[in-house]
Amino acid sequence: MNRMKYLKSLSFRTKAIVSLILLALFASSVYSYAWPKYVQWKEDHEVQIVKTKVERIETFGSQNRYVFYKTSRPNGSYVLSNHFVTKNAKFVGRGSNQPVELSFDVYDLNHLKNPPKKIDVVKLLQTYDQRYKLDFQARRGYSDNGRDYMVFSLVNKENDKDKKEVALDLESEKIMQALSEDKTETKWVPFSFSYTNLDDITTEYGFISYYYLAYNEDDDGRKDTNLNFLKEYPNYYKDMKGLARVEVRQGEYNNPEAIFQDLRHWFAPVGQDKLDVIATDPKTNEQTPINTYQEYKEWYETHRDHL
Repeated sequence: MNRMKYLKSLSFRTKAIVSLILLALFASSVYSYAWPKYVQWKEDHEVQIVKTKVERIETFGSQNRYVFYKTSRPNGSYVLSNHFVTKNAKFVGRGSNQPVELSFDVYDLNHLKNPPKKIDVVKLLQTYDQRYKLDFQARRGYSDNGRDYMVFSLVNKENDKDKKEVALDLESEKIMQALSEDKTETKWVPFSFSYTNLDDITTEYGFISYYYLAYNEDDDGRKDTNLNFLKEYPNYYKDMKGLARVEVRQGEYNNPEAIFQDLRHWFAPVGQDKLDVIATDPKTNEQTPINTYQEYKEWYETHRDHL
């Protein structure tokens, strides 16, 4: 009788121990199955670090109004009046556009031998208004009265409908209310002179000429170097591939007449000071000589209805 009780008791304890072992094995298997997936997802998708490296930057041309630069990634840099800005950011969360870290590397275009200064935007926000956090990373910059600004959006931490744009003064590193985009946007396209032989020549040589001047290496353009630009700036032409480009500095440097005359010289044949620019009406084939930017602007406005 005692032996039977012992066997029953032993059977209960054995079942309990086995149950605990099975539970432990189950928990362990779930842990080993789920944890690596979470870590992998976190490393591959949740945290994204974006950095922009400047491989080359120089100013050149009349009054050093042009900036030649080459960076490691697109859409990560801004040419202003006296500064060239690149941004670095860290995002947490799948598909997030709200950076938890945002900093600017700011190059002084008048003293490019000096190393860039770094501005920690998130840290500055702590001193500006702790009720807000970054809503978007910087999307635009502008120059006003000789000073340069970077603009970013803020959102109230407690009310996501409360949003505003602020501007960071790159010189004083102070945050203030931003000018609206319609007051700061570029009203003209500096490198584009459509319906002229100047536009034809840039395209023929494989250049992309719009808000900036770049080179389309996939384009089957002319390979000879019979242009003033290619002779005077051979290293720029050689390096104008990939993410390299030329932009105009903002503010007082952004002079339409000066840029038009520079382009006339750059894209004239070697030995000729300026290209004889001709505008052609695509409807009538009427040709009009163009000697100044103002003449081009007037011609374009007159013909724009059927261009």
